[in-house]
Amino acid sequence: MDPLHSQPPLGTRPPGTLSEARLALHYAAQPLAAFAGTVAEPEPGDRHRALVFDSTTGSIVTRGSDRTRGTRLELHGPTLTLRHLDRSGEPLARMDLPGTTLEEAYAWVSDLLGPQAPTLERPEYAIPASPLEGGEPFPTAAAEVREILAWYAHGHHHLTRYRQAAPGAGPILCWPHHFDLAVLTEPWGPDDSRTVGVGLSPGDEMLPEPYWYVTPWPYPSPEELPALSAGRWVTEGWVGALLPGSEVLGSGTRDGGNERAEIDRRVEVFIREAVGAARDALTP
Repeated sequence: MDPLHSQPPLGTRPPGTLSEARLALHYAAQPLAAFAGTVAEPEPGDRHRALVFDSTTGSIVTRGSDRTRGTRLELHGPTLTLRHLDRSGEPLARMDLPGTTLEEAYAWVSDLLGPQAPTLERPEYAIPASPLEGGEPFPTAAAEVREILAWYAHGHHHLTRYRQAAPGAGPILCWPHHFDLAVLTEPWGPDDSRTVGVGLSPGDEMLPEPYWYVTPWPYPSPEELPALSAGRWVTEGWVGALLPGSEVLGSGTRDGGNERAEIDRRVEVFIREAVGAARDALTP
């Protein structure tokens, strides 16, 4: 079975009502970023903090490292649970986040590393404000959290398909700063600075609902960008194509049967057109 179609349907909650759930997941992922930042060899662009999404479990996971003997830290999204996994994926320890604070989560991760480990390197980047930052406890995982995870599964599926057809496409990574799932493509080889990024954001302060995006770099002149049949171009603050989740869903509220095929078609058309236009704009 197609793994996308085995996931819970999209649209069980309106895309514009997911901000609180998104923030809960975003803050819950920061202890993973701290764990990775402490134990992994530093990489340019803070890449060593990048995480991966497991669409079969709805989990966000650190990447294995020789410095951790293959152990990883996982955020099991459906229950908002942190789990320390051995190299085979079996849990060694767990912490249920609902009812606990971010500080307590950081302390738990620090204890995992042990007294001989370096001090836990908490992320220094800014993320959207939330009462969780000030000590409010994590909420119980709700239907809105599962809806965000369904969007991630949707994104992972389409990014996997995109990677299979895109020469030079990198891995699918979950970035703990913006909390997006993304693939970076280097169309003209690793020595060239021109890139095209394709990703799914669960929403942010710019657009408080999940959305797809395509970003060429360096930013081309907006005059070089053709009209899109799905989505639109953003030219203020950044230059790229954007497809809001509400447009992905269309008029339907659930994605069963024929509605799912139409949802897939909208995303595939958007990625194809926007990536093609981005490549054309970057081609000398």
